Amino acid sequence: MLQINYLPLDEITPYPGNPRTHSAAQLKAIERSLAKFGWATPMGLADGMLVYGHARRTAAISLRDKGIKIAHNDDPNVGPTVDLSHLSAAERRAYVIADNQTALLAGWDDALLGLEVRELSAIGFDTTLLGFSTESLTELLIEAVGDDVAGRLLELADITLDEPRHQVAPNDHWLLSKRHHLLCVSVVEGWQSWRTLLKRGCLFIPYAGPFVPFGRPATEHALVMVQPDSYIAGHLLDRYADIRGEEALERLPV
Repeated sequence: MLQINYLPLDEITPYPGNPRTHSAAQLKAIERSLAKFGWATPMGLADGMLVYGHARRTAAISLRDKGIKIAHNDDPNVGPTVDLSHLSAAERRAYVIADNQTALLAGWDDALLGLEVRELSAIGFDTTLLGFSTESLTELLIEAVGDDVAGRLLELADITLDEPRHQVAPNDHWLLSKRHHLLCVSVVEGWQSWRTLLKRGCLFIPYAGPFVPFGRPATEHALVMVQPDSYIAGHLLDRYADIRGEEALERLPV
């Protein structure tokens, strides 16, 4: 049975052969996590030397030196550890690698992840603590609406939506009334596709939906709309065609 022991951080020796690297951004994210959630996972030690938990130890020392309290931890000088001295010397060295590599083999169910992020955001939780970049969080919050998550929510509400009349494919570029642009690309990763369209006086609308105001603002300004979800983009074209006519739509060559 594993037993948790709190030991002084300064007396814990990092394994000098640890091949895992930690960026400044990752360490900052771990610092924020410790400050919010505390020590949820202990460090693994064998004869006083780290087997796993190098980044957590570094982040904890950084917080201590900055005078920032780790949540649910009264003594900033110590951290929780488990004893792994039963491992052989070879097993310790191997586990240093395995502990990091096996985590990299995991993936995400993007639909469920998007739903979890959206619900946390809806209740006011600081989603930047999740470790994702601001750009990734934005895409998770928005793109989940048009994916399976949206379908599940609509089913629960007993609502169905017709398929859009206009079929939009990934990387499509549509020209509306010879002046507005709609691109079906990632807002973040596809920035090279839309940045050259941002001329003086243009309005940039990321994640444009069917209810973009095609009234006075659209009359006075050219719109550059980016919608990575082809389903939503199709409905947007449907609405524009209803207002301006099919002849106002032109699919440009990719």
